[in-house]
Amino acid sequence: MVNLFRLKVVRNTGFSNKYLDEFNTMDFYPKWWLVYVKYDPLFDKIRNEERFQKILRNVEAKYQAEHERVRKWLKEQEMH
Repeated sequence: MVNLFRLKVVRNTGFSNKYLDEFNTMDFYPKWWLVYVKYDPLFDKIRNEERFQKILRNVEAKYQAEHERVRKWLKEQEMH
């Protein structure tokens, strides 16, 4: 999982590309993590940047796809 401290560094520096790229390439994101990045005031400085918004939309889409995959699997297993 991407180190949240690294994203905090992004907020405080102009060297955001490396960490934003790492954030964008992850395959799995827990819901709490998405909420944290989306709403924590620590990220106010970059939250409105187009690149950050695009990555956040991508991350949310990956979360939703995984959520749907698990939902279907639970249904197939008659657990849902």
